Amino acid sequence: LIRITANLHPHQYGAQGGTHAAISYVRDMLLQGYVFAEEFDIEDCYPSFDEKKVPGLLSIPKEVTQRVVVSRDLNIVPGNLNDCFGPADANGQEPILLVDALAEARLGIPQGSALSSLVAEVLLAASLKALPPVGKVVGYADNILTMAKSEQDGVAISKALYCALKTHPA
Repeated sequence: LIRITANLHPHQYGAQGGTHAAISYVRDMLLQGYVFAEEFDIEDCYPSFDEKKVPGLLSIPKEVTQRVVVSRDLNIVPGNLNDCFGPADANGQEPILLVDALAEARLGIPQGSALSSLVAEVLLAASLKALPPVGKVVGYADNILTMAKSEQDGVAISKALYCALKTHPA
């Protein structure tokens, strides 16, 4: 249902077309003179989404989003695992406590889940659509390439993308 109702940017290729289509589009843009490019890989993209805001941004019922899409209700709690591993060797290293790692794993949307790349693209689509028409943009999940014909336009579209991502509703 998310895929069918997704309102993606036409050049988001993680959910539509794949890597070959993305590469073909970038090749075509290079041939048309879009030679100033900047690549963005959104750091900690998946856990950075606010799990309280994501349900209002998807086309499925909020309850389904809360139980299936975001990480908060995933069945990863200390009681399901040993609370600590290790020491790794006999030199008396401190065991690694899992509580902090599990708290981090329950943020945002779970990277690597069946829906994570599609959900990331749906959530990022509005930011990509808001960019000025001074250049081109190519998205693949949380990786984004901006392209322009001049350095000035390249800087402008990259700054606009940065601002759009910083002000994203989730």
